[in-house]
Amino acid sequence: HNEFVGTRAPRAAAFVCFKAAETGGEFLIADGRAMFRDLSPELVEKLYNRQIRYSVMELPFFGWIDNLPEIAQGPVQGLVKGLASAAINAKVDFSVDLRWGEGGYDNIKMLQARAPSQPPIVRHPVTGEPTWFCNVHSHSSKLRKDRESKYGAERFE
Repeated sequence: HNEFVGTRAPRAAAFVCFKAAETGGEFLIADGRAMFRDLSPELVEKLYNRQIRYSVMELPFFGWIDNLPEIAQGPVQGLVKGLASAAINAKVDFSVDLRWGEGGYDNIKMLQARAPSQPPIVRHPVTGEPTWFCNVHSHSSKLRKDRESKYGAERFE
């Protein structure tokens, strides 16, 4: 999960499973240095030129703002966005861009957090070797839609 760590590769990562999948549940782990060696220079250049950004978080629980008097909605949205921005940006080493939108399962008002564009390749923190650092395979809207059409929408229960 490189999409929310900034622009430097972490020294280590840990993964935890709170509830095992009843079926499937496979999880991919790869050596970023080996991935870099396998990539064509043309693809790496294309990814750099795309300036890839990730939607790293959606906060889909602000529908109540729509029930406020219209004159209060703008100031309340500004206050909520400011507080959420301060809380999120205190946790990460880069500036997160928050945008209002509608989404989720019921088109409710939400804040979407977007990471700044990130390089697809960074240097390994110990060896200095070029390392694949891109989660385009996980966050591509096309791949997400393909996944949802096959497995259904993701629900975290």
